[in-house]
Amino acid sequence: MIQEHTQVQTDLQNLANSLGQTLPNKLTPDDSTLMMRLSALSGFSFDTAYINAQVMDHQKVINVFQNEINAGNNQSVRAYANKYLPHIQMHLRMADSLQTTLH
Repeated sequence: MIQEHTQVQTDLQNLANSLGQTLPNKLTPDDSTLMMRLSALSGFSFDTAYINAQVMDHQKVINVFQNEINAGNNQSVRAYANKYLPHIQMHLRMADSLQTTLH
């Protein structure tokens, strides 16, 4: 998972650079809140909160990528979304499966 996420991020950074754009380099307020919440948990509580967040985040990203594929104006960005959408969908299926085992 780390290897795939690193590759996706590297490709996104390269795409942004080619378009003269800069990616954010800090956590969003929601991500900071989640990180603080997770850091206070352990064991089953951590596992459950973490996997629930992963499911929600992957669902959000899938929606963003699908919107880009369907309505995006930049061919390079659309190609990036098309390339990685199947990977994100696979990660969501894996997270869903883990979530089911925890409930």
